[in-house]
Amino acid sequence: MCSRRLEIQIMKRRELLFHVLVLFAFLLLLQAPRFGATFARILSPFFVPAQGFLDFDQGYYVAAKAILEDPSHLYHSTGPANFVNLPIIAWLFVPFTFFGLPNAGILMLWINIAATLAAFVLVQSRVRCEGWIQSAVTLTFLSSGPLMNALNLGQTTPLVLLALILFERFLIQEKSTAGIWLAAAALIKIPLLLLIPYLALRKKWKAFAAAILTLLIVFVVSVAIYGWKLHAEYFQLAFTSNLGTGIVAHNSQSFVSCLLRIFTKASLWSWEPIPLSSTLLTANWVFAGILIFAILTRSRSDIMIGMAMVLCASLIIAPIYWTHYGMFLLPIAAMFLSRRRFVIAVIAIILINFPTPSPAVIQRLQDVMWFRLAISHLFFGTLLLFVSLCLGGKKSLNSA
Repeated sequence: MCSRRLEIQIMKRRELLFHVLVLFAFLLLLQAPRFGATFARILSPFFVPAQGFLDFDQGYYVAAKAILEDPSHLYHSTGPANFVNLPIIAWLFVPFTFFGLPNAGILMLWINIAATLAAFVLVQSRVRCEGWIQSAVTLTFLSSGPLMNALNLGQTTPLVLLALILFERFLIQEKSTAGIWLAAAALIKIPLLLLIPYLALRKKWKAFAAAILTLLIVFVVSVAIYGWKLHAEYFQLAFTSNLGTGIVAHNSQSFVSCLLRIFTKASLWSWEPIPLSSTLLTANWVFAGILIFAILTRSRSDIMIGMAMVLCASLIIAPIYWTHYGMFLLPIAAMFLSRRRFVIAVIAIILINFPTPSPAVIQRLQDVMWFRLAISHLFFGTLLLFVSLCLGGKKSLNSA
C-alpha cells in the first residue's frame, strides 16, 4: 500500500516537472529573437555591421574615454545611457578603449557570457539537485529575459551577479572576503548597498567591516585623485536627483514606477524623473516600511533567507529597478526549485523571466490600463519571491 502511494506521488511529481519544463521551454522560445540578436552581435565584426550595445557604447565606453581625456566631462553624456558610478570605477573600462568600437562591445559581451556561465556553475553546485529539476534550473537561466537584456545592452549585471554569488559562498564560510565581494557589487549597482547594514544586523562583523573598509578605501582614493567637485556631481546624479521621484518607462520595475504607470498617463517611453505626489510618496514609504518590518521579523531565520529578502526589497523599493537587475534573482529562484516549491518558483520565474514586449506592442498598448499594470511583471515576480521567503519556514535556502 505504501509503495503504491509512493509510486503515485512520484508519478505526480514527474508530471508536474514535465509541465514546468514545458513552461520554461515556452519562455525560451519567446527569447529566440533576443538570442538571435546576441549571436548576431558576436559575429558582427565578421559578417554584418555592428548594431552596438547601448549602455556599454554610450555609458561605460564613453566614461572610459572621458576619464582619460577630460574627467570633468565624465557625467555630461548627451546620449540615452549615462555613467552613474564613482569616477575611479571608470578605469575598469579603460582597457576596452584600446580595441575601439564595435570590438570593445563584442569583448564585453564575451566577458559577460563567461561571467554568466561561471555564475550558473556555482548555482548548480549549491542547489544540489538531480534530473529534471536540474534541467529546470538550467532553463531558468537560459530563458531569462533580464539576462538577454543585460547581454544586449552590454551591461555589467552578469559580473555583479557573479560577485553576489561569491559573496554568498564566502559568507557561509565566515570569511571576511565576503564583504569585499559585496562592496565590489554595490559600487557598481547602488541598490545593493542595502545588503551591507544587514550584515551588521546579523552580527557578521568580519564581512561587514571588510565591506565598509573597501567602500571607504575606494571612495577616499577616488576623491584624492579627482577632487570633491566631480564627486558632488556623482552624488547629484546617483542619489539626490532620484529622491522623491520615479520614472514611468517600461524597463523600470520598482514599486514607484508601477504606481506611476497606474496613476499617471505618462508615456512608457519616458525616462524623465517625475516628482511623486504626497499620496504616492506616502504609499512608497509605507510599502518600504512593511518590507523592512518583515525583514526584521525574520532576523533569526537562516541568514541566506534574510539576505535574499533584503535583495528583493532593495530592488523594488529603489527609485529605479532596471529590468536587467532581475538577473540577481536567478539564484533565489533556483533554490526554490531545489526545495520542491514548484508552484511558487514557476510563477515567480515566469514573471521575472518574461521578455519585454516589442517596441511596437508597447507603443500600441501603452494607454491600456491592464497593459500598464502587466508591464510591471518583474516587480510582481520579485514581490512574490519576497513574500514566499517571508512566509517560509526556518529551513536553509540552500537545503535541498
